Amino acid sequence: MTSSKIKSLQTIHLAVAGSLLFFGAVVYYLLNYDGGAITDLSPDIFRRIVPITIILGMTAAYYFKKTMLRTALAQKNDESKWAAYQKAFMVELACLEIPGLVSIVAALLTGETNFLLIGIALIAVILFRRPTERKVRLELGV
Repeated sequence: MTSSKIKSLQTIHLAVAGSLLFFGAVVYYLLNYDGGAITDLSPDIFRRIVPITIILGMTAAYYFKKTMLRTALAQKNDESKWAAYQKAFMVELACLEIPGLVSIVAALLTGETNFLLIGIALIAVILFRRPTERKVRLELGV
């Protein structure tokens, strides 16, 4: 496992978090300086959808990563372990990104800035999952 592989994974991680943050900033601007929500949708449905997607997304991220890491640990050489870890990390990142997108889109459609705060909290969760060489070695048992 080389430093360049970790750096590429960190770049992807930062790009996902940064794109969510940028999208949230654009939605914040649209809501506060450009006339408000896009539609007149009631936020009631999104008050149910957003928590459900958060629970499902975080559960799926945990479950899929653990399952995929179990197969990674069964690999013989370090290269195949690393490839399996990359796949597991990307799946985890996607599962955590979906609730963030849903909450920011809910803010855009309804005009409720509380959904933006939820999106920012999910971005923080994604940022805390930043891959480091120490974390990767610990999870792979290398």
